[in-house]
Amino acid sequence: MTATYDFDQLLESVLQASGPQTLPASVVDTALLTARTIRQRRPLLPALDRRAWPTPRLVPSSPTSLAMIVLAVLLVLALLAVGGAVGTRLLDQTHRGPEGPVTSMRPVASSPSSDAVVAPVVQTPPPSLPVDPNGVFSALSYSTFRLTCREPFRLDLTTGVSSSIGDCHDLVAPDGSSVGHRGPTGLVLSTQDGSSSVPVDTPQDAYPMAWSPDSRWLVWTAAEDPTDRPTVAGIVSADGASQVRLPTPDAAWETPSWSPDSSRVAIATSGGLLVGNADGTELRLIGSYPAPLAWAPGADRFAYVFGGDLWTVNADGTDPTNMTRFKHGGAGPVAWSPVGGTIAVMQGRTLWFVDLFGGRHGLDLGMDAASGVSQLAWAPGGGTLAVAVGVDPTSAIDLVSSDGSKVDRVADANAPTWYPGGQYLAFRALDPGASGVGIVNADGSGRRTWKVAGNVSVLPMSWIR
Repeated sequence: MTATYDFDQLLESVLQASGPQTLPASVVDTALLTARTIRQRRPLLPALDRRAWPTPRLVPSSPTSLAMIVLAVLLVLALLAVGGAVGTRLLDQTHRGPEGPVTSMRPVASSPSSDAVVAPVVQTPPPSLPVDPNGVFSALSYSTFRLTCREPFRLDLTTGVSSSIGDCHDLVAPDGSSVGHRGPTGLVLSTQDGSSSVPVDTPQDAYPMAWSPDSRWLVWTAAEDPTDRPTVAGIVSADGASQVRLPTPDAAWETPSWSPDSSRVAIATSGGLLVGNADGTELRLIGSYPAPLAWAPGADRFAYVFGGDLWTVNADGTDPTNMTRFKHGGAGPVAWSPVGGTIAVMQGRTLWFVDLFGGRHGLDLGMDAASGVSQLAWAPGGGTLAVAVGVDPTSAIDLVSSDGSKVDRVADANAPTWYPGGQYLAFRALDPGASGVGIVNADGSGRRTWKVAGNVSVLPMSWIR
């Protein structure tokens, strides 16, 4: 080094203006050596140490400085790339399209996994089923198809034994108490145990069509000409004591729609929609509406699909309201929550929850839903919706919370049927080697399956005593 240094020029960024102007070379050399040894740099708060050694400045002409600048630029570009990737993923999870917010949530299999091939395990049912206010439901009724014959069966869940409870085309009431079947001269109503039978005044080929949810009323249909479509129909009480003939010949062409509380019935005809009391009284045409797909809990309003949108209307045909106004239509299966405030409707692979004030949010159920959704079924308390997605033999049931925040999957299943108390879900099981009837807990866990004879129908099953 030279003999003297201008110390202010050497440390102009940190020394006070009144500092010494010259120092012996040995002093400067010693100070610089000490600074390099302890790697001294400017502190975070320079005002606390006015004599701190300054941080070296970047000089563009220096090769080292240029290298540092290039490294800094590369680091910034890398951070931007990472941020873009994270942003893209977040946008993929939740996005707002023309139909409203849609959350993308791939259903996660709970038991068994939807991604892995798992050998089905046939488990024994629990020691006892929960007690319902109306009694203990310890069995399931279901139907099998044999060629063109629909035959009802009863599965005892405590023993796993399945037994026939009727003949070809017999129809068991939802609570299992009564059976409607063809007799030698017409419709016959019997108790499940066969202890009593009541013939009904109907044409000889009368066919039981649909029971009311409370098992008190049965719609039957018949064709006066066996080679023709049904031309006569009626509603009869379970004990056969009361019967009403429907007013139009073609009223039996479609399955009737009952309100959940069994207070009303709607029947589509070529002349319009008939709506009236469950016993068949006060039936009248309310307009050219499609058959109801779902009813409000109080039976004062029902939902239907028209023009690719979800609509609701009063039970007397007044105040039709478009609830969705989808840009491209496509509304499908519909289910009205039992607590009344929400209607679920499918549109392609998206499950929409629509409130009665026009708000809605959607859940993308993925490619399985894109291939088809056959049924929506609310749990009795309205907290969970069972969605039957896909087609056989790869169909499944997605259990979706009412706010769309959780999805559990029941693989190899369709035709969901909730236990009256909501604790269990019965379904048509498609397990290899154990095809038949299955049950899971409300969250999709604890799968139990029973192999049964025949091809189990996708018609809804019923919990019975």
